[in-house]
Amino acid sequence: MKKLLATILALVMAIGVTTAWADGEGTTANVAKIGENGYATLAEAITAAQAGDTIVLQANAAINSNTQITKNVAIDLNGNTVTTVGSQNAFEVQNEATFTIKDSGTGGKLDLGKFGIMLMNSKLKIEGGEIKVSPANPGAGVVVAAIGDSEVTMTGGKVVATNTA
Repeated sequence: MKKLLATILALVMAIGVTTAWADGEGTTANVAKIGENGYATLAEAITAAQAGDTIVLQANAAINSNTQITKNVAIDLNGNTVTTVGSQNAFEVQNEATFTIKDSGTGGKLDLGKFGIMLMNSKLKIEGGEIKVSPANPGAGVVVAAIGDSEVTMTGGKVVATNTA
């Protein structure tokens, strides 16, 4: 009887370990979510977003420069930091799109590096979070291009430029 119980206990433990291993195999933590759908990168979430969607960050994220926003979308920093990788504008908002930046958490930041957000016939709404440009660079930050009608509305958050990295 003891041998049977020991065998059953060993099988239960083996099944538990196998299940835990299989569940964790190949999974990646989501950096961003749209509704219940998770995305491994912010770029994937931006591509998948439909007009009117809010992308909620789940962790700090990096984004390549020249990421195009061509539909009305919002990014909720949710207390996380987005860092721009590359040497061009972080975001280019085009095609009459409205790009909204907000922070439902505490301390969310959009670190643009040396460049900024280019608006071309589009709108930027800053409702929260910190938009940081560092080191300061003439013309960096939020750039409203003289292409069509563009508009920046700021109801919260702040824009910061510093001379240090």
